Amino acid sequence: MTPSLQAQYGFSVASGAVVTSVISGTGAAAAGLQQGDIIVGINHTTIAGAQDVSSVISSLKPGDQITLHIVRGTKHLSVKVTLGHQPAG
Repeated sequence: MTPSLQAQYGFSVASGAVVTSVISGTGAAAAGLQQGDIIVGINHTTIAGAQDVSSVISSLKPGDQITLHIVRGTKHLSVKVTLGHQPAG
């Protein structure tokens, strides 16, 4: 998240990782994540940006369940996600 992204899209938080796309058939899709959601936490770890998401997820394995703390518009939500295999590509 950058100040310019926050201003351009009117995000209500100043830090986090913006979901740019959700691939069908993934744990994120099954959990209802949407493009434009902002991940601000995973389990008990604060997320400042995409690097933090990669760091936390890389220490886990397919089948693990995590709780994503997200901001969607002005709503703060917690979503449980079961990790799958990362799509090839």
